[in-house]
Amino acid sequence: MSWHMWDGMEVYEQVGDTFTLSSAQRVRTGYTLTGYYDAKAADGGRIRVIIARAK
Repeated sequence: MSWHMWDGMEVYEQVGDTFTLSSAQRVRTGYTLTGYYDAKAADGGRIRVIIARAK
């Protein structure tokens, strides 16, 4: 499965109600990731934001 990501995608770590800017490299393992698209993938949408929550 492949994912289309925006070049300027931002990654945030969520702890409780707090969100901290992070990086895709930092959250590669040990996190559950949720991506948010700017449009449907079929319409050429890209993931713009990823929220990472520690497992």
